[in-house]
Amino acid sequence: MQLMNILFFGSTADSVTVLDALYTFVSKKHPQDFSIVCVVTQPPAKIGRKQILTPTPVEIWAKQHEITVSTFENRTDKPWLYEQEQSVIDTLTTCKPDLLLSASYGQKIPHDLIAAAQFGGINVHPSLLPAWRGAYPVPWSILMGESQTGVTLITLSDKFDEGKIIAQKKIPLSRHAMAEDIKKQLFTLGAELLVSTLTAYINGTEKGKSQRGENATVARKIKREDGFIPWNHLLAGLKGEDIQREFRQGLLKSIIAPIPMAIDRMYRALSPWPGVWTIVENEASPLHNKRVKILLENYTDNGIQIESIQIEGRNPVSWKQFTEVYLQ
Repeated sequence: MQLMNILFFGSTADSVTVLDALYTFVSKKHPQDFSIVCVVTQPPAKIGRKQILTPTPVEIWAKQHEITVSTFENRTDKPWLYEQEQSVIDTLTTCKPDLLLSASYGQKIPHDLIAAAQFGGINVHPSLLPAWRGAYPVPWSILMGESQTGVTLITLSDKFDEGKIIAQKKIPLSRHAMAEDIKKQLFTLGAELLVSTLTAYINGTEKGKSQRGENATVARKIKREDGFIPWNHLLAGLKGEDIQREFRQGLLKSIIAPIPMAIDRMYRALSPWPGVWTIVENEASPLHNKRVKILLENYTDNGIQIESIQIEGRNPVSWKQFTEVYLQ
């Protein structure tokens, strides 16, 4: 087999999990067969309260391993699209890629670039496609109370997450699972699946099969306001009481479960971002109309138990201290 040029697309710490496994596979087992010629990632972004311009974890990793890095600006109105797509195609075509690989990249890879690569491309997606196409599959799997999830290798296509399924691996989804832990587990599993499948894909023995579009579900983008729990809903959850879905507000209206369990799912699905939060509705409290974020909670058969919270602009405190000082 002649030396094959790989372009890798990724942006997050989860991308690094896949990229690191790929690098080990290439450098230690197949240095004569594959070469990672360039890593493509999103541009540096302003992070934190001080808005410090920070490169992606993938860019940091690539520079540490002396691999060429390319970044391209996105559109402000549609950030998943490039500002100048043809420039992206022209620039990356000079790398003469034979295969494109992606994991948690965040931008739409141009179809012309995929078509120009001899072996097209493969994406690592953390769901059992066609279930939960989109950027937030793990949170939605937890929100909907699913008992299993998994990772899928699919061919890159003109539309997000609609390519052919090359391989899948399932795992159970515990009732206590946190989204970040599951995501890390799935991308680790996906990295292993990718390197174990790559040679068969190149040889043509793993051609993939089309998805059943009628079974597709969409993991829409999670927004900051999705983490909001109305004060009366939170109090009901603490007491182990339910609120019928037609009388619920926000994301809780979409979750088919009693209020305590639904709040617990939100906490596990949306931590650490956007997190779950409420607005205090107690006119006798100095915190009336203040925003409070739930930092740690547990679910029991008798309702949810909150362990710690953070009042907007203040340090975290225990729920006990919060209720004793501010809600009496």
